[in-house]
Amino acid sequence: MEGSLFVSSGCKCFSFAKELEFVMSKFSIRSAASQGAFRWAIARYGKVAVAHTEAIITNRMDLVGFSSSHRQVREGNATGITFNIGPTPGRLLDVTGMVVKKDPYNLIREVQNTADGIIIAALTDEHLRLAKAAAAADMHCFVEKPIAGSVAEGQEMIDDFGKSKGKLVVGQVLPSFPEFELLRATILSQGIDQVESLKMKRFVPWNETDDEATNRVKGGAAPDLLVHDLHLIASVGKYLAVELLGIDLRYGLPQGLKLKVSLDGAAGKFEVEGGASRAYSGFHHSYDVRFRDGTFLAFDGEKVTGCEHEIAPRTVGEIFGNELQIAAEYFRGQRAHPSFLCPTMALTALQILSDVA
Repeated sequence: MEGSLFVSSGCKCFSFAKELEFVMSKFSIRSAASQGAFRWAIARYGKVAVAHTEAIITNRMDLVGFSSSHRQVREGNATGITFNIGPTPGRLLDVTGMVVKKDPYNLIREVQNTADGIIIAALTDEHLRLAKAAAAADMHCFVEKPIAGSVAEGQEMIDDFGKSKGKLVVGQVLPSFPEFELLRATILSQGIDQVESLKMKRFVPWNETDDEATNRVKGGAAPDLLVHDLHLIASVGKYLAVELLGIDLRYGLPQGLKLKVSLDGAAGKFEVEGGASRAYSGFHHSYDVRFRDGTFLAFDGEKVTGCEHEIAPRTVGEIFGNELQIAAEYFRGQRAHPSFLCPTMALTALQILSDVA
């Protein structure tokens, strides 16, 4: 993803290159090879599993169990594949066996003694059931972008792991971006009361031929993308009100819907806009934060202009790999629970979604 990041004061634009370089150094991806590769299993139907597979291979982790029917992973419609990952990143060197599985629940039972952790990247209505199965098997669990139909469902997921030997982390890709961390740090240092306006946009490409996407979101934006945006706002203030025009977010956002959010301690204007659009060929997000002293901080996922600090593109392997490496260190007891992979933060978003649905 290419993008741009800039800060402005009046007519003078200046680069945040040094600050961004420092933040990015905190999020550098470390190879797991020196500590012994972390062994992941993936429970997922469809395309998202491909992104996690790439991340695992790129970062030299081991993929010991996989459940999917996506043909990009293997020709045919195999629903259960076991891989040995060789020393060369980006290559599946040896397919050692294949077991046809009826569903991801069989996978959890079969890999619970060989995998160090399991990634749940299923459809949104499968998150709770798969997480409960992983907790019952005492497996460490990474749930990618969860969303639940109620506060009780989100809390149930957390409570199940309170009784389990396994640990739970909740994946939120956007907060692991260095640009997001810089945005959050800037807002917190200025003070939420000094924010005059915050605008975010999140769009997915409109593709009427993509049956999976259409069936999943009923012609709107994927609901888990909105969780990222709510997470960003929750990171810098407390919710007062959310206006959603009565839309049930579990079934996506129609085109052009605007989410209006009021924050505690701030009198500014906060707006998140999301939906599906033919104007974008890929996933697109941007933000623009204006402070009362005239400065502003913005990131646009597509545009690059002369007065902005350009951000190097990152591959899917880098984006997901950063999250997975940090989660693996937490599972191994090598770090405290990472704040941006925190179930309680996800539960905050889940509660808001439930309250307005």
